[in-house]
Amino acid sequence: MGQFFGPMIGFRKSVELQENLEVIPVYRSGTEPVDLVFESWTLGPIEYATWQLPLDGSGHRIPGQGDIIRVRWQEVSATEIRVRVDYFDASAGTWILDAIDHTRTLNNVNGVNFLADTHRAVTNTIDSNDYSIKSQTIGTLATFPSLAMSPSTNKSTTISTTYSFGSLTSKDPGVSLSVIWSLFRQFLP
Repeated sequence: MGQFFGPMIGFRKSVELQENLEVIPVYRSGTEPVDLVFESWTLGPIEYATWQLPLDGSGHRIPGQGDIIRVRWQEVSATEIRVRVDYFDASAGTWILDAIDHTRTLNNVNGVNFLADTHRAVTNTIDSNDYSIKSQTIGTLATFPSLAMSPSTNKSTTISTTYSFGSLTSKDPGVSLSVIWSLFRQFLP
């Protein structure tokens, strides 16, 4: 386990119980790079899949200015959720598609059923003063944006936040949501 920092995308969350699935950058140690991690949080973190961040323009493996974490999840059965994470490396102007693509049985994690109606919230958290969230989009896979247009590198561009929800019920294995986070690092740690 490492230290959490920067933006966290929490989903399939019970807010009052602080139980959720999440994708978050995790700093491992002084000599190790940062991993993007898909995990659950019940009694503590349980990691399911990781991906090492690419070098940014300053030679660090940390989320950089303009980088984007794009998270999609889908109930693929009555017990399983598929999580896919794309990453836009702004310093290289490149999308890394399916940096994480992981399907997992999540109907009993320390007694928690992440497919239950009690776990529907989506949240964002920043565990650092070095980051802020520039924009977010939440919706269904039907409203998921195409990668045909790369994000703007113009720092003065204003991006509006859009929320759009379809009809959602946990009984439908086709139910899916997506979150896109655009990261902005104010200064290097």
